[in-house]
Amino acid sequence: MSDLSVVIASRGRPVECDRAWRSVVSHFPGTELIVVEQASEVGSYPVGDDFPGTWIRQAARGVSRARNRGLDEVTSGSVLFLDDDAQVVPTLRALVEVHEDVGAAATAGRVRYQPSRRVTHLDSSTELTPTTVGRCFIEFATIFDTETLRSAGGFDERLGVGTDFGAEEGTALLAHLSRSADAPLRYEPIVMCEHPDVDSPPDAKARSYGRGLGALVPLHPTSWWIWRYVTFTTLRTAIGSLVLVARGEMSAAWPRWHRLRGVVEGVGLGIVYRLRRSSEGGQRV
Repeated sequence: MSDLSVVIASRGRPVECDRAWRSVVSHFPGTELIVVEQASEVGSYPVGDDFPGTWIRQAARGVSRARNRGLDEVTSGSVLFLDDDAQVVPTLRALVEVHEDVGAAATAGRVRYQPSRRVTHLDSSTELTPTTVGRCFIEFATIFDTETLRSAGGFDERLGVGTDFGAEEGTALLAHLSRSADAPLRYEPIVMCEHPDVDSPPDAKARSYGRGLGALVPLHPTSWWIWRYVTFTTLRTAIGSLVLVARGEMSAAWPRWHRLRGVVEGVGLGIVYRLRRSSEGGQRV
């Protein structure tokens, strides 16, 4: 694991963050570890003498900005951006080996949620494409090639938790990485981390993810990869919700409707953002 760095972007979760980095140290001692602590209402985290890596504090918020700051410090060939409330497991090593053997730009693995122990995503290996990424990719369970990631400019800091759009920063990154024909994007059905079961209101979470999805097109209007992903995902959500309504399963359909509402909001917010930036650019000229 010596050629893997782990970056943890954290805000307001000192206890969870402590568990996250200790899981890395416990299972893979010697791995380069970088924590980026964002502005937090609870103040600076206590950092003990036993922390074995680089701890960065920055006033700015935004998970994408924090990840990019951590990326600046990475010295390994591969990097994992672990969520601050997730913990790595020993089978991460197998995912790293596959990633290195394939020479991928990104290799996504599985997440096991606790305490339910449900496991995400597909049971077989596949390529990450606009039609598969929604079912087998999440950025905090993905290993990236460091130099390819830097060449792509890192994460889009307009997206992700801490921004108006709130999500889909990982998908925007994959769209950039997909332009490199020599660097495949892979998914392998290997559990590489554990994450708490999501306890946020499903309607609010669905709307937030939809907002990020809708914003992708106005923020990246020339990316055919993103157009395909947004179109496929939106249609899949709409058709799925109609099927559930036809079955009389209204409670299951409701979060999908909230996601579609978020998509519309995201498109609008993205257009406003682009118009504002265009107007500011004209005024500077």
